[in-house]
Amino acid sequence: MNETLPIFDILMGLFGGLAIFLLGMEQMTDALKSVAGAGMSTVLNKLTKNRFMAAISGAFVTAVILVAVGFGTTLLAKRKSFRVYFLALHPNRTDPSLPAGSRSEACVTY
Repeated sequence: MNETLPIFDILMGLFGGLAIFLLGMEQMTDALKSVAGAGMSTVLNKLTKNRFMAAISGAFVTAVILVAVGFGTTLLAKRKSFRVYFLALHPNRTDPSLPAGSRSEACVTY
């Protein structure tokens, strides 16, 4: 059982994925610059005039993003847990989120 790792395949996948990621970041940066325009630049310049305001602004934006992501994740988790809860209470009934006529056994693929 002397198997060797396909180093070439691993490296090509790693560098290919990194290249696609960087390309996407560049395109997203260009798109945001074109959408935001000079107005966003003016706001950022005002918010980051000194280090203290820059730190406060960065912390605020980070907190807003984390709350938004956390809220979305919570909603997805609740959606899954409600299905499991429904199936636990009514194992022989049809799950309301499944197509008509589907039995609860179909939910094991979740």
